[in-house]
Amino acid sequence: EKILCITYTTKAKKEMFDTIYKMAKAQEISESIILKINIHTFHGMALDYLTNAGLISGDIVGNNILRYSILESFESNKALNYDRNTIIKRYLGKMDNSIRYIKSFGITPDKIDLEKTKKIIEETWSPTPSFSQDDLKKFLEYFVDAYKHYERSKNNLVDYSDMLLTFKSKFEGEKFQYVLVDEIQDMNEIESEIIEMIYENLFLFGDSK
Repeated sequence: EKILCITYTTKAKKEMFDTIYKMAKAQEISESIILKINIHTFHGMALDYLTNAGLISGDIVGNNILRYSILESFESNKALNYDRNTIIKRYLGKMDNSIRYIKSFGITPDKIDLEKTKKIIEETWSPTPSFSQDDLKKFLEYFVDAYKHYERSKNNLVDYSDMLLTFKSKFEGEKFQYVLVDEIQDMNEIESEIIEMIYENLFLFGDSK
């Protein structure tokens, strides 16, 4: 119970357990002892802690709500000069990935400084035949509006990034004596900050590439 093993997928979690189980049984360690080891994904660990502490309900917002919120905001703002089907097929996936990516670094809409970002566009972006700097700066506003609309649309529920952000801000448990993290090349900033909060002795395993 003083050991925590972290990985990224349910499949990897099972593989990790099976390996530990096989090694432990070879040393005649009882099953009741093996089962005390905490083996989680990052999100599974956060979900268990937050639901047990009564901090979230356990209902998780899926990607469909994110995509629908983006579409709703774009259509309301008349953000793109494309028909609905083109927006859905060509652009919603990219916007969905963009929002989830920046949120994985803890960048919520309130932390986006529009004027500062527009200045960066002016300093770094070269106009293309398709659109100008002004086009890009205007799209930035639509993008942030869509992000804000999504956050409002969740109705106080949490998505997968919220789980990690909430865990980071609310965790008050004891540190684990031993923490192992697998596949550390996939770790993002929030996940690394969470690990810093919960370990006494740390073992990291990853791909050198």
